[in-house]
Parts: sequence; C-alpha cells; structure tokens
Amino acid sequence: MTTIHIVHGIHVEQRGGSPRLLAPYLKEAGFTVKVRSYGKLKWWRARFANANLAACFADSMKKGDIVIGHSNGAALACLAADYGVPLGGVVCIQGALDADREWAPQIPWVDVIANRGDGVLTASTFLFGHMWGALGRDGYNGPADSRIANIFTDERRPEGLPEALGHSQFFTHDVLAAWGPWYAARIRRHLEGA
Repeated sequence: MTTIHIVHGIHVEQRGGSPRLLAPYLKEAGFTVKVRSYGKLKWWRARFANANLAACFADSMKKGDIVIGHSNGAALACLAADYGVPLGGVVCIQGALDADREWAPQIPWVDVIANRGDGVLTASTFLFGHMWGALGRDGYNGPADSRIANIFTDERRPEGLPEALGHSQFFTHDVLAAWGPWYAARIRRHLEGA
C-alpha cells in the first residue's frame, strides 16, 4: 500500500483550512496517509531550518512514498528528493519554490497545483538566497520536463471543479469536497501508469 506524506507550510493551519484535510479523501481511496508536522515557524526561521527539516523527513520516507507539500512543504519535498529519496511522486500545492527549479532525476512525476491569485508567493520572489519562489502562482516554467504537470485552480482549472484562489482556499471544505476525490483518483492513475 502506498504511503502519502502530507507536509504543511510554515503555518500549520491556514485561514479556512489545512493540508491535513486532504487525508480522508486519500484514505478513502486506499492510501496510507501520514500527516507530518514541524510546528509553526516564522518565515526567517524556516529559511534556515529547511535543510535539516527535509533531512529528518527524508530519513522517514521509503521508496515509492508520495509527498504532498503545501507552500514550504513543497520546498521540503524538493530538498528530500535532492537528498536522493526515491519518492514515487510529488504534489506541490501552492508551492513556495522557484518556478523554474529542476527536480531530482529519480522522481517519476510532479504535479504542480497553482493559481494566479496567490499573493503570498509573490512576496517570496523578492527574497534572495533561498529556493522559495512563485511555483504556486505561476506553475512550473523551467526547462521542458515531461514529468511535471501544471494543474491550475483558477479559470484554467479542469472542467467541473470549483475555483480555488489565493494561497490556501484549496483546503476549504467546499473546494476539497470536489478536488479531494478528483486528486486521489489522479494519484491512483499516476501509480497505475508506472
């Protein structure tokens, strides 16, 4: 059974929702889910703690595990991959990561969930000397890589799914009621296609 690790951003709980609210949809689809936490951090602490946090998470992940990272959680997933963890896939929801950041070669697929309305990530582009950027606002825009798919939640979203704007509206109950099952099915399709 595939294990999915859900990793939050620098704020464990966001206004209106939290990444942990994805867990029931993933469990219902047959996945083992681990909601990971590193506590609430100020952004300047996270900036310097990320390497150690990612190393700790990497030590507890095994081959084929999937990481769903929100905001800074996407940066932690990228670092864990850089450390050589043979993850089965990564989902970046409103990822605080450079939009052109390349992914480690052993990662078979990366889904980037983004929307133009994420102002939190706009601010991160003005900070220097770190890996944070506007992935969750702009989608991946680096060198062509067939492993990486952009999934937008604004007006470019898949048909039949509700709009989710900003940095954390994706995790509100009404939005997750539609996106949660859709996303669990997408992960299943990734695994069946492997």
